[in-house]
Amino acid sequence: MKEKFDEDYVAALQRIESAEADSIRLRNSTRKPRYRLAQVPRKNSGDYVETFWTMAQMVDDNPLLDACIGKFMECFPSVTLIPEARRRLMNLVSLGLAVVHDDRILLTASGRRFVGSRDTTLLCALFLERIEGAVEAQQMFRQGLETTEIKIRLMSHPELEVSATQCDLLLRWFERLDLST
Repeated sequence: MKEKFDEDYVAALQRIESAEADSIRLRNSTRKPRYRLAQVPRKNSGDYVETFWTMAQMVDDNPLLDACIGKFMECFPSVTLIPEARRRLMNLVSLGLAVVHDDRILLTASGRRFVGSRDTTLLCALFLERIEGAVEAQQMFRQGLETTEIKIRLMSHPELEVSATQCDLLLRWFERLDLST
């Protein structure tokens, strides 16, 4: 009888452990990926909405990735290295405005909507939804924390992997999109 009890007990524990593992896998698989940012190229105004609208238009007009990178470097002459131009252009991918497939970069439905509207609200929503640390920073701003405290908390946040540079870029976005109020 004792042996049967032990076997039933072990089997029950294995089912519980298996169910917990399945639950964790499911929870992780349904989480949307969150992306990091590269530095935003500078236009005269420093307006992020205008800059991203220009970048999205480039993609719409030049779907071949190499051609788009060339146009990007013409439009933003301070970016002189191809790898840097590519990294900055990939902000469109991080925000969900574009996707890269083989040697092409294509606008998503959100990207096409943004090109047609220059909608700041759309850009802000994509930023908050897709960028690592954005939601957490927004919550901290709503709590009334100062920027320096937010940076410290983001860098030490147990679920985020946000460097000092990423914090600076993230906080600059909040300032430029007027999300810190």
